[in-house]
Amino acid sequence: MYWVWVVLGTIIQLALSCVLFVLPISILIIDGGVSSLQETLINYFMFILPASCLISAGIVIYKYHDKGSRYCYLWYFLPIFLTFIFLVFFMA
Repeated sequence: MYWVWVVLGTIIQLALSCVLFVLPISILIIDGGVSSLQETLINYFMFILPASCLISAGIVIYKYHDKGSRYCYLWYFLPIFLTFIFLVFFMA
């Protein structure tokens, strides 16, 4: 694992966490007719999506210090996968 890619990926994850914090709020504003269950899930996802960015960046940094393989970069896709699940659930 290269130090430059770990730092660059971590910076991108921190920027993505800000965007993913606003995404559930914007869906709640745009789609005013949500049920109480959907509103509860949106409230949870408002914190789960940014936390997944921070967790994945932390795991990659830990694996860098632990001499992990290049496949540890795949942890950066965790927030993207969770965002895809969120969008499929709320846009369907």
